[in-house]
Amino acid sequence: MGIRTTLVAAGCAALALAGCGSEPEAERDPGPPAKRWQDEDACAVLSDAEISAHLRGQQPRHGREDDHGRPTCVWKGEDDYKVRMVLWQPPYPDIQTEHATGGKADIDGRTGYIQLGMSHSCLMDVDAGTAWIQFETHSPGEKDASGPSKVQECDRVVELAKLAIRKLGW
Repeated sequence: MGIRTTLVAAGCAALALAGCGSEPEAERDPGPPAKRWQDEDACAVLSDAEISAHLRGQQPRHGREDDHGRPTCVWKGEDDYKVRMVLWQPPYPDIQTEHATGGKADIDGRTGYIQLGMSHSCLMDVDAGTAWIQFETHSPGEKDASGPSKVQECDRVVELAKLAIRKLGW
């Protein structure tokens, strides 16, 4: 029985040594932690040039806000021109989805729920997967000889939403 015990002990030792080449679970590098949407800098998502294009060439001034723990940035131009972007998680998403009185917009396969949409103003909540992005914009339309622009503000916000989602990596 002594030889058998020795063989079993040797086998167990060999199996234990086979695991020596790998690090214990606690010592493995898990890589960089996933960035939480709450830690994003809303003002760093879109550039001043991108916002300026949306504000019809006006140079924006921006300010960070903390809207109840939701990363928020407000860019303002002259007069009433503005873009407000909020990253958030609605506690009850069906409020946004079921009460979108202005309809829906396709944003590269994601859905934008238009709460208010007019020729010069838009309030849209975008289900971006990781979190939601709310855009509130006011950008009076350009006029030409035929009258006010026919492009609705929420159509223009769709382009901002695509840029933001792409830059956030969501």
